Amino acid sequence: MPQKVLGIVGAVFIGLLIDGSRASAEPDADVLSWLRQPAPGEDALVVRRNAVMNKMAEARNNRVTIVKFDDDTETKCPTLANLFFSAGGKLEWVTPNISLSDAAKTTVYLEGGGPEDKSADFVIQNTFCRYVLTVKRYERDGEVEKEVLVRHIPKIHRNEISKSRAPADRDEKIGYRETVVRFLNPSKPLDFTGIAILAPTTITVFLANTEKDLKVASESNFLTRTYKIEIKNAQAALRISINREIYSNGQWVNAFNK
Repeated sequence: MPQKVLGIVGAVFIGLLIDGSRASAEPDADVLSWLRQPAPGEDALVVRRNAVMNKMAEARNNRVTIVKFDDDTETKCPTLANLFFSAGGKLEWVTPNISLSDAAKTTVYLEGGGPEDKSADFVIQNTFCRYVLTVKRYERDGEVEKEVLVRHIPKIHRNEISKSRAPADRDEKIGYRETVVRFLNPSKPLDFTGIAILAPTTITVFLANTEKDLKVASESNFLTRTYKIEIKNAQAALRISINREIYSNGQWVNAFNK
């Protein structure tokens, strides 16, 4: 094992043996600088686990982060894995058709995020639960940051359940579905390839063979109900805000509003 990786593995014990409760204590001066202190409302174990995992991934030229929801309900939310990549002026998810043929009628689709076309919503949904990932892209010119507009996407009536046609036979389960967000005239590069994994209470993003200046981070804040992922380099940033909704009494309800 490379010496750099061995050093990082040793740091795991520093990060994970520290009290794993939510943020309440003063920072420990002996903690390594990249093991940031959790903010109020963040789970210390989640924050430190992400830091350690990402540091080990960086040693192999990869990046990883995990969003952990403060929600352990038994609702059957979608679970699947998507190829997830950005190139040129587009962000794309590639979903295996086999993931869209389950008993819960899982489907994926895009809808517009607002009248100004500053964002797009990527929705992963079944008949019980859905994730709404609101995507925005930014570019930097020195200290100035500006939003990059999204090519217009129609708005869908949010209180309905969008249904996909079930595959008619085994052959239709082969292949994949492409879901693409196209940005209007981006001038700064932000290229990466990875995988997004949806589990019952987490979303994981793993990026492979990244540029050296690419950074990935996430926030899972139980007080503010903020769940988001940021992927950025020195010139551009992609920010994804995550909402989880439950279908109840004929409408979608925010699962985080307790």
